[in-house]
Amino acid sequence: MRVSLDGNVIEGTEYQYNKTGYIIHGFVYQARKDIQAIFHLHTPSIVAVSSLKDGLLPISQWALHFYNKISYHNYNSLALSNTEGKRLIADLKENFVMLMRNHGSITCGRTIQEAMFYTYHLERACKTQCLTLAMNRELSIPSEEICSKAVKDLLSFESNLGERDWHAWVRLIKKKVEPPSEKYMLISTTSELEDTCEELIAKKPKFIAVDTEFIRNNLTYYPKLSLIQISYGEKSFIVDALVPEIDLSFIKKIMLNQVITKVFHSCRQDIESLLTVFKCVPTPIFDTQVAAMFCHYYHDFIGYSKVVEQYQGIALDKIKAKNSDWLRRPLSEDQLDYAINDVVHLYDLYQILCNKLEENNRMCWFQEEMESIVNINKYLHSPKDAWKRIKFNYEANPRLVLTVKAVSEWQETLAQRYNMNRNKVINNVVIAGFIEKNVEHVDEILDDLKRNAKNIKDADLLEFVNIFNENEKNWMQQNSILPNNYDKSVFDILSIILDSKCKESNISRKLVSSKDELTGSISGQIDKLFKGWRYDFFGRSIELFLNTSSKFEISAVKSANNTTKIRSNLVENNRC
Repeated sequence: MRVSLDGNVIEGTEYQYNKTGYIIHGFVYQARKDIQAIFHLHTPSIVAVSSLKDGLLPISQWALHFYNKISYHNYNSLALSNTEGKRLIADLKENFVMLMRNHGSITCGRTIQEAMFYTYHLERACKTQCLTLAMNRELSIPSEEICSKAVKDLLSFESNLGERDWHAWVRLIKKKVEPPSEKYMLISTTSELEDTCEELIAKKPKFIAVDTEFIRNNLTYYPKLSLIQISYGEKSFIVDALVPEIDLSFIKKIMLNQVITKVFHSCRQDIESLLTVFKCVPTPIFDTQVAAMFCHYYHDFIGYSKVVEQYQGIALDKIKAKNSDWLRRPLSEDQLDYAINDVVHLYDLYQILCNKLEENNRMCWFQEEMESIVNINKYLHSPKDAWKRIKFNYEANPRLVLTVKAVSEWQETLAQRYNMNRNKVINNVVIAGFIEKNVEHVDEILDDLKRNAKNIKDADLLEFVNIFNENEKNWMQQNSILPNNYDKSVFDILSIILDSKCKESNISRKLVSSKDELTGSISGQIDKLFKGWRYDFFGRSIELFLNTSSKFEISAVKSANNTTKIRSNLVENNRC
């Protein structure tokens, strides 16, 4: 309902309003022309803190939003008179937040987003204080200097206070009140898919969340696409990609739409599964795993549920349908809920992580990484590089290494051609075993292949001979697998420095470089760390270390908690 400042009902005359609410809201609006929104709460935590003589204590970051910026109003029964309204205004002064003793709170804002921002943080601060005081232990309260700095930093952190969080709150509320049947739709016909995709394009969303469910089994080479899930905020849907007659070209059109950013989490396998159907890579994309790793130090690649919990405070149940048979029909309710949750929360993560990248000045590095990820060559596995997947002794006789390279190339070629699991062509263990068995001549290798390779035609064996001969011609150039001039002590030092630098810069080590990539960079065989943002972040350090190592000072400083911190005299750019 709508009520005028003089108390007359403008809309909703069939309802009655609370007179005390009118006194509280009406007098604030009349006296404070800068205020456009007011929340009045009586939650248990807020009432409890309002009843304390000391009021709100600066014992949490939530509470520091209100340091020296919160008013107090003594309880005087119900707010039923103009006199009480005037007392409220006198106590509020120029502040936007006031605790009403033994009663509750009012939180105001120049926008509804700002008022909600204060409301949210006040409730969290009061709840935290109640929990802390319940422990009945000595409190750790920051100094006045720190508190003053914190409130200034917290309230100037964003230009439009509360704007960033508002949209997420609205979406979260919508999800909670939506009937389950309206949370998403399951599409299994071409007509449904066409209508839904046309509706999506007409809405002109700047971004959509995308996920897939697929099966990789021990029989096939390529993943089998089962579901495609998409969310664009107000609508989410699941496409059953296994329906034989469904035309997925409408999805392909969206995947290639250059105006719509496709948001994935750990996109590689999703892209591989879509590539099998569409023969192209979605673009442009935004990978939330990569974004999170640009903004935080993780020991490993961060999973979707952990990112959702860290940034949205939502604990997802990833167990129910984790090992589901996505080829089985009909799909269970648990499977569908699992599938749709992957995009519903992913949609909300996009804006959060965009803001985080901007705050950390990492957006240009991130965009560079996304441009690299959508390169289709990353997903076309060259048979000539297949040997890199095999675990074997690289220091072996180069002729034996040639054997491994040739057999691996042959294995990959047939696996792709027949859509057969690599180990169904010939097991990787057998390939590595050629080193130990000292098998290097083509006739000996063929005998082994005949014994160990399954369902292989004579023409396939002949193809191996051709592959082997081609590799043999160039084996002098191809036998350089071991890093040249590789010094393990150099690797150890640079590895420690890299890890330390990543922690200090809040960026994940595995995003910057794997162990093999660092080794290859030191030896001059891999140039990944000498390109783009990685060069700015750490590649220059490698060059300086290798070229002017005498000027590179390393010191290990023992800290109080017995951890070792590595420092160097090199200063790199941590931002783009």
